[in-house]
Amino acid sequence: MLKRVIKKVYSIIFIILHEKKYKRHKFLYKNSRKSNKLLIVFSAFPSHYCKGGYNYIWSLRKARENIIWLRDRFGAYDSGTYYLGTNYPEERTFIYEINEIINKYSLNRTTYYLGTSKGG
Repeated sequence: MLKRVIKKVYSIIFIILHEKKYKRHKFLYKNSRKSNKLLIVFSAFPSHYCKGGYNYIWSLRKARENIIWLRDRFGAYDSGTYYLGTNYPEERTFIYEINEIINKYSLNRTTYYLGTSKGG
């Protein structure tokens, strides 16, 4: 129980400190001057009737690489989509902005992508 509370508090503080906004979408970015690697973390589908959030914040807390966490809050119940060309105009904008964000932060870096559920 205590570990769950610690993880939740850590995640909230981390989001407050690292959340950035690019045009219409928010993302988290953790910078590392010692690494030339960039991890892009896509969000999974949330529980029913819940908004999408960031995944692997706790799991990657000790990682020394540059990390971008992405989440999308559009689609049914703001839970996101599979990025496969649905009728949500926000999806096209989000895909375009993901590419811009990755290009901005991936200069001279090896890029890795990870995620589970729809993010995988």
